[in-house]
Amino acid sequence: MKKWKLCSGLLAIFVSGVIVGYSLGDIHARKNIEHIFSGDRSKPHEIIVDKLARELKLSGEQRTFVEGVVCRTRAQLSELRRHHHPEAERMISSGVAEIRERLDPEQQKKLDALYERMKKRLGKWKRHAAEDCK
Repeated sequence: MKKWKLCSGLLAIFVSGVIVGYSLGDIHARKNIEHIFSGDRSKPHEIIVDKLARELKLSGEQRTFVEGVVCRTRAQLSELRRHHHPEAERMISSGVAEIRERLDPEQQKKLDALYERMKKRLGKWKRHAAEDCK
């Protein structure tokens, strides 16, 4: 009888742990999904600055300086991307065209649709990156 009570108690603790863990994981996942799909996303430079401020325990003055450096660096990278984007776009288009030659008409339609979706997503990203530190 004692073993039965002990096993039942351990099983109850285990099941309770699973339920609590699942519930907390679900809440965390929902919070992240809502954050992603709400229009109120943190700007990437803010995420970087926040992480550095937390990890390095930056003072207000240091944080302001780091934010300026991060924004300036992102602007420089954005300019670099802008200059090299046409060349990269030509390379990608060439690769897609090469792949397209080996596909049947149905696969070509699907590839074209995938490529168009990718270009739209990249266009949205480029707009957000340009507004990032303003």
